[in-house]
Amino acid sequence: MKNRTKGILWIVVPILSLMVILSAYAITSFVVSTLQDTSVTTESSRITVVEEKVVGDQVGLDVVADQTTSPMGENDLRHVIGALINVALGFLGVIAVILIFVGIGMGIHYLTKGDGITLPHLVKHYGGFWRRYGAYLIDGVIIYVGYALVGGVFMAIFESVGEYGGILFFVMYALVMIGTWLYFILFESSNMQATPGKMALGMKVTDLHGKRLSFGRATGRFFAKIVSGITLYIGYFMIGWTEKKQGLHDIIAGTLVVKE
Repeated sequence: MKNRTKGILWIVVPILSLMVILSAYAITSFVVSTLQDTSVTTESSRITVVEEKVVGDQVGLDVVADQTTSPMGENDLRHVIGALINVALGFLGVIAVILIFVGIGMGIHYLTKGDGITLPHLVKHYGGFWRRYGAYLIDGVIIYVGYALVGGVFMAIFESVGEYGGILFFVMYALVMIGTWLYFILFESSNMQATPGKMALGMKVTDLHGKRLSFGRATGRFFAKIVSGITLYIGYFMIGWTEKKQGLHDIIAGTLVVKE
């Protein structure tokens, strides 16, 4: 198995494990809560007994609380089992968090070892952390202006559609996400090979052989940034110390950011 594959697995598997555990915890909590609510509703229908009392010619209704107690029922047993499952999942979650930090360390170890791919004509010409951060800020301003324009249009529409505002908000959010994706991949897979921010600071994105990215590779690089983010941004900080100035998303997608 290549060092790159080992490194990615060390980082991704513990994170996915934690996500599965948290999802299981949420589902179990929901089921237990639903059963508890059902139990309360059922018991409340039994708790009152209506006793008719005849006083002269008038009929009155007195509500008498059922004072009887019963041993642990089926719902109570389910609640206890659910609580025990949540405790077990919580314990597994702690282990998963520990494994995430161990996995990040091991992943960085394997990823920085590389697989023997060298590009002599690119050595010492990789885009460093601060230069790339500056490019990201420029791109961020451009994208923010786009968000503001789109948001202004949709806010005007929200005021006129009333009850359909929630649907339009979802549409706006989807458009923002799609727009961000298209912004990065169309620029980076074009002949320019760079976003406006990278072009402004004299950088471009290539594959490991210095060639232009395909649409698919640029898309993979974009979504790999999610992994760089959920590793407490260590995936981004790796740009500062890896040999080829690659972030985790660059290593996953097999890309380089080089100076022109």
